[in-house]
Amino acid sequence: MFNWAGLSAFVYRARTDHTVLTVTGVGMTLDEQSWRQAVPGKVAGILWRKIKVVSMLQTFLKAKLHRVTATHAELHYEGSCAIDGKLLDSSGIREYEQIHIYNINNGERFSTYAIRGEDNSGIISVNGAAAHKANKGDLLIICAYVQLDEQEAESFEPTLCYFENARNENDAEQVSDAELHARNKLTGIKNAIATQMSDLA
Repeated sequence: MFNWAGLSAFVYRARTDHTVLTVTGVGMTLDEQSWRQAVPGKVAGILWRKIKVVSMLQTFLKAKLHRVTATHAELHYEGSCAIDGKLLDSSGIREYEQIHIYNINNGERFSTYAIRGEDNSGIISVNGAAAHKANKGDLLIICAYVQLDEQEAESFEPTLCYFENARNENDAEQVSDAELHARNKLTGIKNAIATQMSDLA
C-alpha cells in the first residue's frame, strides 16, 4: 500500500539513475510504471517529472577568503561577521549567507553568517559569541559552501580570493588599525587550488 503520508511530506529530493526512484520519507523504490500504478491520475506524471530531474546533492566549496585579517572582535555587537562589501561582491558570498570561519592562529573553526561591511574599508569583524574564538589581528579563512547535483558539479568552479599582505603572526598591538585594514586588500582571485605534492620541502 502506498504511503500517502510519506508522499505529502517529501521535498522533491531523491536519488535516481533515471529509471529507478527512491522517494525520501516514503521508504519505497519505484520505477515509473510502479509509480503510475501507485499514484492515480494525471498527478502521477506531473510528480514523476518533477522528482525525476532531481539527483543527489553534494556539498562543494563555493567561495573562500584566504588569509584575511580580523580587524575587530566585537562580543556585544549583533552576532555575525561583517565583511567589506566589495569583498562580498568579489567572492560571491551573499549578505546573510552562512559562512564557516577557520582561525589560523588558534585553530578555532566556527560558523556564522555574513553581513555587509563598509565598502573598500577592509573590515573583517567577528561579532557576538564568535568573538570568543577570534582576536583582532588573527588570520582567518572564511568559506561559503554550495550544494550541487552531479550535472552542476561537472562545470562548477569556486571563487578563491587571496590576500598576500597578511602577516603570519598576530601583531595587532604593534601596528595601527589602518595597517590591519590595509592587509585585507584583495590581491588575487583563482578558480582552482594546485595539486598538493607529497614532497613539500
